[in-house]
Amino acid sequence: MFGGVRLFKYASCKSSSINSSRYLYNNVSITTSLNQSVARLYSTVNNNTAPLPKMRNILKQFYLLVHPDTLTHHPEEKKVNSHNMKIIMGVIDQFKKRPMPDPNTQPISHALTFFIPEKDVLKATTQPLRRVDIEVIENSRNPNHVPDQLALLFGQCELPTRFITEINQVDNFKQPKINGSIKDFLLDNRQFARQMSTDAQKERRDLEGMLRKLRRELEVNVTMNVDPVESTFTFQENYTALQDFADIYQEWKAAVSPAYKRLVSSMQFNLNYSETNYTSNDPTVYLDRASPESWKGYLSRMDLRELEDQVKQEREEGQKKMASFTKHKKEFDNNSRELTKLLKVRAVNWRFHDDPSDDPHAHLGQNDQMELCESFSAMLLKNKVQIQKIVRTNNYRLNGLNIGISPNLKKADYYIDMDGTLKISTRCSVNQFMEIIGAHHEEALKVQKESDRIEQLRDYVQVRLGLKELTTINAFVYAEGYDKVFKAYQKLHEESEKLRNLELNGLCLIIADYYSISRAGEIFIKWDFSVEDFIAALSAPKEEAAVPEQSSSLEQDDGTESSTSKSQAI
Repeated sequence: MFGGVRLFKYASCKSSSINSSRYLYNNVSITTSLNQSVARLYSTVNNNTAPLPKMRNILKQFYLLVHPDTLTHHPEEKKVNSHNMKIIMGVIDQFKKRPMPDPNTQPISHALTFFIPEKDVLKATTQPLRRVDIEVIENSRNPNHVPDQLALLFGQCELPTRFITEINQVDNFKQPKINGSIKDFLLDNRQFARQMSTDAQKERRDLEGMLRKLRRELEVNVTMNVDPVESTFTFQENYTALQDFADIYQEWKAAVSPAYKRLVSSMQFNLNYSETNYTSNDPTVYLDRASPESWKGYLSRMDLRELEDQVKQEREEGQKKMASFTKHKKEFDNNSRELTKLLKVRAVNWRFHDDPSDDPHAHLGQNDQMELCESFSAMLLKNKVQIQKIVRTNNYRLNGLNIGISPNLKKADYYIDMDGTLKISTRCSVNQFMEIIGAHHEEALKVQKESDRIEQLRDYVQVRLGLKELTTINAFVYAEGYDKVFKAYQKLHEESEKLRNLELNGLCLIIADYYSISRAGEIFIKWDFSVEDFIAALSAPKEEAAVPEQSSSLEQDDGTESSTSKSQAI
């Protein structure tokens, strides 16, 4: 897809217990970021040096205020507090596990009400309880949303509103200033992002080395997602899981009957699963770290005889599916070539449609998609005369148009992709198919032309700024539209000369609808660079404390100017 649009996969899980293992990768060392907070490496001066209370300690005070036991004489309000306490505790627990959930995860908004005893003696005589309201979003893509909403809630309860969360991606993330610029935002966060990127690369190398060692010494096919961006596990959770697996697998394999040694050797073990322990007929064993059943217990009760029969049956079915897919694809390829000539377009192809907001249970597999593509294209060719008549009558000029046949496109009959491809659902009739082409081919061709132009600008910016990658995420494109991504690339191109001074070499910029830094040190920037809207959305303070004019020690060490002087120069 255009510009290397980033696809995110996700799962949720918990870490397993720690066991010793002699199969530890010798070069693996847990980085300092696992044991302590990453130092604040702002390139501008941070004058907030006073120690702040921890969020968890203020939460304890809040829970005491709203605890249902304090409302014994108010049964209705007690029920409200009891219900909403469970909700907010769940939201906070999820936030602590993954402050930046996968963009494909659906956000859930909760409007919560709590009743607390009135402290004012005069008011308490007429109204003993005070009502406080808050709206909090579970799985918010903005890692600052939950802390900022909690600050509002704490303020209503006369509790401290400034605190540390003990989460690197929140506490060490320098938020944009009032009336600031995208330049200042990047300057403030580049050092933190660079350190996060360095740590993430080292952790990935360590885990990959440990995986290779386990595969070699235990002769086992074990897989684990070690990418800090895609994995929902921390480095230490993955490290511990590999230790546990090495101990358990070695013991289990030694106890397996010789008759099933070949079956065991062909097994794959996937440590990324997050629902329950189970085995597919591939055969792949999915081991869940959150399952109440231990891995050792699950493997011990596995019926290898039954599994062997299932594997044989699965392979036969797999061969049939592959033969069916090959047959349908061959027919579709022939049909698509004929349709390309008939419509006089650039190409008619099978195209994926991976909108993360679609129901995942309704997603069709490749074999089913190809079967629909073949039958849909055959249906169009049966109406060849009708299609020729429509094209001739309306004098369509479709040269250069790319048409994508998309069986998984279900929310609408058509969709214009970021690269200008006109995707059409297989649910359409021949008349609907031609109506869509007639009504939207000009728009698709314009998007294609604009896409080609913007892609050149994106490539220029990426090279000019020395970026490792400049891209966006598919969830943002589907939710907000590709035009916002185009505008972001255009803005970056216009300001590329100014942004060159930020020393962003080797970093990754991702266009989204929020500002943040991922666990891998990737910088997410809001597509329109509107710092004012960003701060307003987070309910940030109305003004910011003055920043001293002198440079920080870090900038002096780097030999660069302060951000204030740079802003004035620009």
